[in-house]
Amino acid sequence: KIGYAAMVLSGFVMLGESGNRIVNINNASLSFIPISSGLETKVQWKATNFSIEFAYEDGFEYEQVIPITDLPMDKQEFLKPFIEGAETVIIEEVFGMNTHFYEAYIIRQGKVTSLDLKE
Repeated sequence: KIGYAAMVLSGFVMLGESGNRIVNINNASLSFIPISSGLETKVQWKATNFSIEFAYEDGFEYEQVIPITDLPMDKQEFLKPFIEGAETVIIEEVFGMNTHFYEAYIIRQGKVTSLDLKE
Protein backbone atom coordinates (compact mmCIF):
# COMPACT_ATOMS: atom_id res chain seq x y z
CA LYS A 1 0.00 0.00 0.00
CA ILE A 2 2.88 2.37 0.76
CA GLY A 3 4.34 1.67 -2.72
CA TYR A 4 1.01 2.50 -4.41
CA ALA A 5 0.64 5.69 -2.38
CA ALA A 6 4.19 6.72 -3.31
CA MET A 7 3.46 6.09 -7.02
CA VAL A 8 0.26 8.14 -6.89
CA LEU A 9 1.99 10.96 -5.04
CA SER A 10 4.91 11.02 -7.51
CA GLY A 11 2.41 11.03 -10.41
CA PHE A 12 0.69 14.12 -9.01
CA VAL A 13 4.05 15.83 -8.48
CA MET A 14 5.15 15.09 -12.07
CA LEU A 15 1.77 16.24 -13.42
CA GLY A 16 2.04 19.50 -11.49
CA GLU A 17 5.60 20.16 -12.64
CA SER A 18 4.85 19.42 -16.30
CA GLY A 19 1.68 21.55 -16.17
CA ASN A 20 3.65 24.44 -14.70
CA ARG A 21 6.31 24.06 -17.41
CA ILE A 22 3.66 24.07 -20.18
CA VAL A 23 2.08 27.23 -18.72
CA ASN A 24 5.45 29.00 -18.55
CA ILE A 25 6.61 27.97 -22.05
CA ASN A 26 3.33 29.07 -23.67
CA ASN A 27 2.91 32.28 -21.65
CA ALA A 28 -0.51 31.08 -20.50
CA SER A 29 -2.70 32.86 -18.00
CA LEU A 30 -6.28 32.76 -16.76
CA SER A 31 -8.04 35.54 -14.88
CA PHE A 32 -11.53 36.21 -13.56
CA ILE A 33 -12.66 39.84 -13.40
CA PRO A 34 -15.98 40.88 -11.87
CA ILE A 35 -17.69 43.55 -13.98
CA SER A 36 -20.74 45.64 -13.19
CA SER A 37 -23.13 43.39 -15.09
CA GLY A 38 -21.51 39.97 -14.60
CA LEU A 39 -18.14 38.22 -14.83
CA GLU A 40 -15.36 38.28 -17.43
CA THR A 41 -12.86 35.45 -17.86
CA LYS A 42 -9.69 36.25 -19.82
CA VAL A 43 -7.45 33.55 -21.26
CA GLN A 44 -4.04 34.12 -22.81
CA TRP A 45 -2.15 31.39 -24.67
CA LYS A 46 1.09 32.38 -26.41
CA ALA A 47 0.23 35.61 -28.28
CA THR A 48 -3.53 34.92 -28.48
CA ASN A 49 -5.96 36.65 -26.14
CA PHE A 50 -9.65 35.93 -25.79
CA SER A 51 -12.26 36.31 -23.14
CA ILE A 52 -15.60 34.87 -22.21
CA GLU A 53 -17.94 37.35 -20.62
CA PHE A 54 -21.14 36.62 -18.76
CA ALA A 55 -23.53 39.55 -18.47
CA TYR A 56 -26.81 39.17 -16.62
CA GLU A 57 -28.79 40.81 -19.44
CA ASP A 58 -26.89 39.50 -22.50
CA GLY A 59 -25.82 36.00 -21.42
CA PHE A 60 -22.47 34.58 -22.52
CA GLU A 61 -20.25 36.37 -25.04
CA TYR A 62 -16.98 35.17 -26.55
CA GLU A 63 -14.54 38.01 -27.34
CA GLN A 64 -11.26 37.78 -29.24
CA VAL A 65 -8.76 40.54 -29.98
CA ILE A 66 -8.24 40.88 -33.74
CA PRO A 67 -6.13 43.15 -35.95
CA ILE A 68 -7.91 46.12 -37.48
CA THR A 69 -7.31 44.61 -40.93
CA ASP A 70 -9.71 41.78 -40.02
CA LEU A 71 -12.59 44.26 -39.67
CA PRO A 72 -15.00 44.55 -42.59
CA MET A 73 -14.07 47.51 -44.82
CA ASP A 74 -17.14 49.58 -43.84
CA LYS A 75 -16.17 49.29 -40.15
CA GLN A 76 -12.55 50.23 -40.94
CA GLU A 77 -13.74 53.34 -42.79
CA PHE A 78 -16.06 54.26 -39.90
CA LEU A 79 -13.18 53.97 -37.39
CA LYS A 80 -10.61 56.03 -39.34
CA PRO A 81 -11.52 59.45 -37.89
CA PHE A 82 -11.69 58.03 -34.34
CA ILE A 83 -8.32 56.29 -34.38
CA GLU A 84 -6.29 59.05 -35.99
CA GLY A 85 -3.58 60.07 -33.51
CA ALA A 86 -4.52 57.34 -31.01
CA GLU A 87 -1.76 55.75 -28.95
CA THR A 88 -3.36 52.30 -28.92
CA VAL A 89 -6.35 50.74 -30.69
CA ILE A 90 -7.74 47.40 -29.57
CA ILE A 91 -10.38 45.68 -31.70
CA GLU A 92 -12.44 42.79 -30.31
CA GLU A 93 -14.73 40.51 -32.29
CA VAL A 94 -17.69 39.51 -30.13
CA PHE A 95 -19.89 36.45 -30.56
CA GLY A 96 -22.96 36.18 -28.34
CA MET A 97 -26.28 34.45 -28.32
CA ASN A 98 -27.61 35.25 -31.81
CA THR A 99 -25.31 38.29 -32.06
CA HIS A 100 -22.03 39.11 -33.77
CA PHE A 101 -20.40 42.52 -33.57
CA TYR A 102 -17.13 44.32 -32.97
CA GLU A 103 -15.89 46.56 -30.16
CA ALA A 104 -13.12 49.15 -30.47
CA TYR A 105 -11.12 50.56 -27.56
CA ILE A 106 -9.18 53.70 -28.42
CA ILE A 107 -6.55 54.94 -25.98
CA ARG A 108 -5.52 58.57 -26.32
CA GLN A 109 -3.62 60.51 -23.63
CA GLY A 110 -4.42 57.87 -21.02
CA LYS A 111 -8.19 57.99 -21.66
CA VAL A 112 -10.08 55.02 -23.06
CA THR A 113 -12.95 55.50 -25.50
CA SER A 114 -15.03 52.47 -26.40
CA LEU A 115 -17.17 52.06 -29.49
CA ASP A 116 -19.62 49.27 -30.31
CA LEU A 117 -19.55 48.51 -34.03
CA LYS A 118 -22.83 46.67 -34.37
CA GLU A 119 -24.28 45.54 -37.66
